[in-house]
Amino acid sequence: MNLGDKIKKYRVLRGLTQTKLGEMVGFSRTTANSRIRKYETNEMAPKADIRQKLADALNVDMSALSDIDVQSEEDIMQVLFLLEETQDMEIVRNGNKISLTFDCENNKNPKLMGYLCNWASTKDTTSDDADSQKQYEDWKAQFPKDINSFLIEQITELNNIYNPLVKKYASKAKKLKDMTDFMVLIRNMMETGIQIEAEHKSWQAMGDGGIILNFKAAQITNTDNQDAVKAFTDFLCGINTISDCLAEPFKPTAFITAKGTIISYPLRYSPFSGFQRYINEIQKYMDTKPHTDWEEKNFNSTFKLNGENWELIRF
Repeated sequence: MNLGDKIKKYRVLRGLTQTKLGEMVGFSRTTANSRIRKYETNEMAPKADIRQKLADALNVDMSALSDIDVQSEEDIMQVLFLLEETQDMEIVRNGNKISLTFDCENNKNPKLMGYLCNWASTKDTTSDDADSQKQYEDWKAQFPKDINSFLIEQITELNNIYNPLVKKYASKAKKLKDMTDFMVLIRNMMETGIQIEAEHKSWQAMGDGGIILNFKAAQITNTDNQDAVKAFTDFLCGINTISDCLAEPFKPTAFITAKGTIISYPLRYSPFSGFQRYINEIQKYMDTKPHTDWEEKNFNSTFKLNGENWELIRF
């Protein structure tokens, strides 16, 4: 489907004439019909600013008017080959059915898995009646616009909880001296039930590295767990004391996954590189509770021994 086809598809979905859509975009009544007709027949390509106005008038995400144009069966096959190679998609034949499957637990691209799960849920609740089908088409037209709006709400909720707390306790926060202080904050959060997944990040253009910390939004915005709120506040205050070390602001972003909404924080500072291993090992230990006395003693002993090395990495 080319761009002209997409414009026509969403115009018809919204019940608009070519003239009406042209006027909504800003064309005069005498030229509106002609301009939209030329766009839909691909006689003329809308410039970037006009394309944005078309998306706004049609109430669709800009990606719905993208230039991706899969025309032939061979084009489709090449897209599917790419998905197999890069996203671990599998093709399975069961009788007269061909299924294309993805593993929701695949961590190679959790954001894509989140999108696919959201799509599957939406499709599952769509019935055959006209109104339901129209809602489904609306969901596709606005993807990922509606999801992004939801994610903005998640960040706003997070900031509404923690910005006042950080402001209140920032002056009392103990400055992080070394990496041991940082790892203690990480462990404290985990002990309150906050799960953390760390991944290495390389900012290749700048030649530096660091880590990304991923938190489940539901866990850090759950104000019923005041121990977790305090531990996360202490963490944010602690990071603020080393903000001068970081090559970019320590600010949250959000994305959806198969497991729910994730709040992600970058720690762009090369000495953090490699620490994702320690963080994930601690999380793995926390996930296997309850522990025997011997397991707990062994874990604490290892944590202390590692701490002697971590103390050498000073901020």
